[in-house]
Amino acid sequence: MLGQCGIADQGSAEMNFAEELAFWYLRLNGFFPITNFVLHRFGERAYTADTDLLAVRFPYVSEDIGGNPDDWDPIFREQWDLPLSDRTIGLIVEVKSGRWDPADLARMENTDRLRDAVRRLGMVPKRRLNMIVGGLAKRSKVFVGKRRVIAKLLVAPRVVDAARWLHLPLSEAESFILRRFANYHPEKHADRQFFASELIQYLAWKAART
Repeated sequence: MLGQCGIADQGSAEMNFAEELAFWYLRLNGFFPITNFVLHRFGERAYTADTDLLAVRFPYVSEDIGGNPDDWDPIFREQWDLPLSDRTIGLIVEVKSGRWDPADLARMENTDRLRDAVRRLGMVPKRRLNMIVGGLAKRSKVFVGKRRVIAKLLVAPRVVDAARWLHLPLSEAESFILRRFANYHPEKHADRQFFASELIQYLAWKAART
């Protein structure tokens, strides 16, 4: 059984700048993300590991400021075939800001790690867990019935095999945040101090000046 997970808040120093960009990119696309989900040692597992982010999004997200259909990043629909209004979406996210070893992703595709992450998302009944995890180890996304989908997302400079991972360049995450803040710059700039993240406060300030 999985132990207690580690959850960092929005302003946690545990997140580096790349993880913060990924966190807020997902937040601004209607997801509920948690950071640094810890996979504890248990039983025969001799190591502790983590995944950078887990995130869940429900299909009927709506907000007056920044929560309208035109506000979501079209990459979900146009490149990843994940229309945000169709299904509940769960994401297992790895974030890299510079050089990285492909073996890092191979370790994330380990079925034990995937199983813990999928269990924590809470979208799959126990009887279907092995089937979903087996599919997710080989593919970027797996559909769970008609209304749910779980996917692996890599946020990193370098492109990877799209059959195994969805890929978002880190620069695109930054650009999306800046566009969103520019589109709503009176509100976002005025309220920037309410964001717990100093990085996001800066981007809200920057967007108002571009």
